[in-house]
Amino acid sequence: MPTFVITCDTCDLADEHSVGFFESLGKMGSPHELIPDDEKTGPFRRLLASRKDGFCNYKCLYCHEAFDKGYTLATKGCKGVIRVKIQGLS
Repeated sequence: MPTFVITCDTCDLADEHSVGFFESLGKMGSPHELIPDDEKTGPFRRLLASRKDGFCNYKCLYCHEAFDKGYTLATKGCKGVIRVKIQGLS
């Protein structure tokens, strides 16, 4: 089962969401759509969507920006860059 993994290259941010295989194939160009739009991750999903810059490509997103927009798993004041990967598609 594919897993959507969100990490920061500086702090200990680590968030994972399992998604269905066929669901993930339909969203390969916009992986932010695989993040649940709930109270916990919805603010991050919307912020990431606003940074979309092409097929499966996003402009840089800093951890402190995600925290400021309501993603509570991010770290206040952290200058690290958030990384988003989909694992388990091979």
